[in-house]
Amino acid sequence: IVTRDGTVRGMVTSGSWPETLALEMIDTPWRSALSGVKTLSYALNQWAIRAAQARGGDDALIVDDGQVLELPTGSICLVHDGVISTPDPTRLPILASVTVEALRSVVEVVPAMPTVQQAWEADELFVVSATRPVLPVHRLRSDGDEQDLTAPGPVTKDAAARFEAHIATSLDQLP
Repeated sequence: IVTRDGTVRGMVTSGSWPETLALEMIDTPWRSALSGVKTLSYALNQWAIRAAQARGGDDALIVDDGQVLELPTGSICLVHDGVISTPDPTRLPILASVTVEALRSVVEVVPAMPTVQQAWEADELFVVSATRPVLPVHRLRSDGDEQDLTAPGPVTKDAAARFEAHIATSLDQLP
């Protein structure tokens, strides 16, 4: 329950996400300099989710011209040889993620310019967002091609455990 000055303003409930995700790559040629503006991206991001689900995915991994960008409501993390990286919002038309910034307080996350090929070659993938702190990806799909991944892999398990502990110790206690 969210309150301000003793007045109930809203209620936050837990999301209903699967334990692991199947991501469908959705190529989005509409990306522009305004793509990182949340209110202008909403309709197209919702279209991407529906397109991914129609193709058998749980969510969309938005890509453009061979570049991995983000999910409609989250960020993607790639693991290669034990190193976690995520698309760099200072060099790509994506929103900066407060959840990625919080994750960086407990594990190293390298800003990168990941390509679609690097996503296919990843040892592990996981999603982070306010409602999905560290959610492993078990399948990556695009145009009928698919790659199964160990989910959660060892790096994802470690990141999830550290992040859950961080959240548990840094949240204010309920009254």
